[in-house]
This record gives sequence, C-alpha cells and structure tokens, in this order.
Amino acid sequence: MEWIIYDPNGFHAGQGSMDPQEGVNAIFSYMETNHDRPFEHAMPYGVNAFFLHPTAVEDARVFLAIVKSVPGCTKKDGECHPSVKTENRSETEMFEVESCEQYCDKDKPERVLVNSDLNCDDMNDADWQHNDNAWTRNFNCYLKGF
Repeated sequence: MEWIIYDPNGFHAGQGSMDPQEGVNAIFSYMETNHDRPFEHAMPYGVNAFFLHPTAVEDARVFLAIVKSVPGCTKKDGECHPSVKTENRSETEMFEVESCEQYCDKDKPERVLVNSDLNCDDMNDADWQHNDNAWTRNFNCYLKGF
C-alpha cells in the first residue's frame, strides 16, 4: 500500500509505503509530513496506519489512528485518540469514525473535533481493480488538524 499526504493547499507533503507479507493479517506504517515543510503546512500530528487483511480483497480495511490525544476528551481507560477505519469490500464491516467528541467535557461548548472532521472516500466509489497479479484501490482520507 502506498500513501501520500497533501497539505490544505493540495501540495505534496509526504509519502511512504507498506508491503504486505503472506500470512500476516496487518501491516503498519507511520505517516507524517516531510520534516522540511514549513510549520503552517505540516500535519500537526503523526498517524499510525494499519492495513488490515492486506492479502484478502474481500476483508481488507485501512485503520488510521492519530497519534495525539484530543485535549479535554478522556475515555475510561485514558486519553482519546481520533481514528477512522474503512469498510470492507462487501460492507459487512462498516466505516468507523472516532472523533472523541462524546468523551469531551460537556461544560465546554466548543468541540476540538466532530465526526465530520474525519472521513474517507466512499469505498463504493473506489472499488478494487485487478492489475496483473495485484489488486489496487485508490481513495482519499481527510483528517482535520487540531
């Protein structure tokens, strides 16, 4: 799997890849902007990216977890980290989003993030394409800075 980060102006800000291994149900990559980016054009956090079931087209999903807790939002077991997980091909496992808004201090009306701040393209519009001996699927995810 290859990933590319674009800044809010649409400029290339970082890239990397993750290679599946037969018999491994998840592969990991750490996503961050290039270190030579101006602060105002850099992603204000890193993202742990997991490619789940990379060799099973029907079950494959991507899980993106922001490596920064949301201030003022605490789960029972500690800090809350926003995340998204794409649906699988047949949609027996649906798209999931965790903005942490339900764990935020209710006395503070301003939320740092809401569910609509974290999203990915609809996988129905980004179905798998077979290319030689591999499968490809191109889609975008959108994560708001905080």
